[in-house]
Amino acid sequence: MKIGAGFVLIASLLTFVCGKGVASTPAVPDETAGYRAVIGDEDGFVAAGSDGVYYLTPTGEVVRSVTFSDVTLNCLIFCGETLLAAGDRGVLLIAPKGEEPQQVESGTTANIRCLTLFQGYVVAGTDGGTVLIGDQAGFFEGVTLALKGNIVSLSGGALGCYGVTDRGEIIRSDDLVNWDILDFNAFYNGYYPPRRFTGVWVADRQVAVAGVSEQGAPVLSLSSGGSVWTERSLDYTDSRGMPALLQEAPRAIIYEAARERFLLACDRGTVMSVPSCSHCNERFDLPTDNALKALTQHNGTILLVGDNHTALPFRF
Repeated sequence: MKIGAGFVLIASLLTFVCGKGVASTPAVPDETAGYRAVIGDEDGFVAAGSDGVYYLTPTGEVVRSVTFSDVTLNCLIFCGETLLAAGDRGVLLIAPKGEEPQQVESGTTANIRCLTLFQGYVVAGTDGGTVLIGDQAGFFEGVTLALKGNIVSLSGGALGCYGVTDRGEIIRSDDLVNWDILDFNAFYNGYYPPRRFTGVWVADRQVAVAGVSEQGAPVLSLSSGGSVWTERSLDYTDSRGMPALLQEAPRAIIYEAARERFLLACDRGTVMSVPSCSHCNERFDLPTDNALKALTQHNGTILLVGDNHTALPFRF
């Protein structure tokens, strides 16, 4: 596959949704109402989730919304000035700048869990271990990988395109044609506890994968090249000055370059800051008990969103 510099979104999207179906392995459904994805947009943000697309202010207030009675969205991405949203049962929405999102039937029951951009391509991860790749010529190709789990998070950057599954697998590609698969649980059997991943982020010099161990403990692993992974402790000093360990499950991760730290969005309104200093982790509790499902940074503001349409800025 020749790598292009961009693509014509609507033509590509129509090729994709009218193309081959994707085999689906059902994942455990998330039936909690609220937001599951967020992305920056001009002076504010766009969030999506269990019932539609919401346009938000920098502080999380709803400006307007487009709701759907039978659509559940899991991910968002901007392709130039066009918004692309995807979700359960292969649902796809497109919204060119200034227009309302319109649903396009995909003809597949595969749940699309995540979206990222890499080398001018849109990359989507689905249930059943399929990666969908679109280019500027209006061509989408599905690559079904030999995975045990569903691809739940993708991230692209200078170190490659990475994805993780809910069965503890890490996938990586430099060209979106050839994919390496690491079964983390099998490879590190006896060294690290088995886990299911929930998020991945490719920073400039490091890749982070977050998740939950089989005992339910939050876990975070770091790598500089994808071959060797090092466990990062999620310990911190609590408000009484006592050592403590993060208990809340991480749902999403980003890297805040300005402060050189990874940020984890977790259950019960918890945010975990993980900087390069291994003894400098910090835990922050936002004013909510809802699970935080996604976070993004835009124009100097970090916004976290989650269950029950929670949307809160992070200023720590």
